[in-house]
Amino acid sequence: MKGSYQIIIQNSLVQFKLRINRNITIIRGDSGTGKTTMVNLVRQYSLDGAASGVNISCDKTCTVLSGLRWENDIKSIHDSIIFLDEGFSFISSKEFARAVKVSDNYFVIATRETLFNLPYSIKEIYGLKNVTRKTKYQEFNRIYSEFYPIYDEKLSHVKPDTVIVEDSNSGYQFFSALCNKEKIRCISAKGKTKIYDAINKCKDKVILVIADGAAFGPEMERVISLRKTKNLIYFLPESFEWLILKSGLIDGSRIQDILDHPYDFIESKKYFSWERFFTALLTDKTKDTYMKYSKSELNTAYLNQKEVNAIKGVVVECVRKINLSFALNKESAVIDIARTVTHGSRRVWRNLLGTAGKNDHDSHHRKDRNDHCHRYYYCLSIALFHSLFLLSLLCRFDDILFHR
Repeated sequence: MKGSYQIIIQNSLVQFKLRINRNITIIRGDSGTGKTTMVNLVRQYSLDGAASGVNISCDKTCTVLSGLRWENDIKSIHDSIIFLDEGFSFISSKEFARAVKVSDNYFVIATRETLFNLPYSIKEIYGLKNVTRKTKYQEFNRIYSEFYPIYDEKLSHVKPDTVIVEDSNSGYQFFSALCNKEKIRCISAKGKTKIYDAINKCKDKVILVIADGAAFGPEMERVISLRKTKNLIYFLPESFEWLILKSGLIDGSRIQDILDHPYDFIESKKYFSWERFFTALLTDKTKDTYMKYSKSELNTAYLNQKEVNAIKGVVVECVRKINLSFALNKESAVIDIARTVTHGSRRVWRNLLGTAGKNDHDSHHRKDRNDHCHRYYYCLSIALFHSLFLLSLLCRFDDILFHR
């Protein structure tokens, strides 16, 4: 199965909207955020169809696995999107991981547990948020929930003291060569599961972690937790092979087409993670050229100045886009707060002061005073909104121009 799919799950009380791009999508959130409700709606629809009162809009069939017969069910389901809840204990097992690896389905797993046996992307870990617009008839409104990526990728431009690279093969050999020129210590963690320990052992002040984001999802929570005690930054492209393909060193319009929307080309049954696809693609495209790629040992052609500059250019562009996106999101958040303050202040002062005027019909001068108060505090709120908006712009340009 391949492709990107939007899913809308709803009944008369609640609506969930999400888009999935890969074979494994993780939904996180505390108890009561709606994860189990979403899976239960899919279960009701798969059992009773439209009679359940649930409606699912998607180009693929959406279904769930039963607890006891999941191994048989997963073999009989094809070209579908399978939802699972954290109540299923088997989702953390090696047997389930093996079944997912050879399946031609997509999986949406709602769980607070870290699934170390599954290579899911940091970009496919989502939280749930309520986007319902409040009205005075709130009790009759449908609750609307959307999904947001949990992990931001904001990068610092501070020069690291140590670089920790996930693998010990071509990727490490390339970044080690770059670090040697800059006199920066570069070490290999020798696997994504060992990055946590490598960071813990490192005594340097600023640590940069470089890993394959396409499969680093299970390790992300542990690594992020170390920010409390470590000055930690990280760079998590899809993979080192993706950086090479993105650099333009390998000719071909089809490659650019694939990189623009890889989900349309990556067959989930064949490639457990996108990292494996990009490795296979690069190996195939360079097999009869001077840039023949091998994952186990870096071809020295990739250390020529032209090739190094091309790959470094991709790194710089990734950092710029990530920080710009972060700045825009920060600006949007400030604007949302300002809008809330503006409209909220107007409503609060109208309710508080308007009531006093309403209850005293004989005091016309009090009503006039209340009207003046309405206008005063409303104007004050508008001024606050514009101040916060300008502040958000300053924060954005400060990030972009001064790289902080």
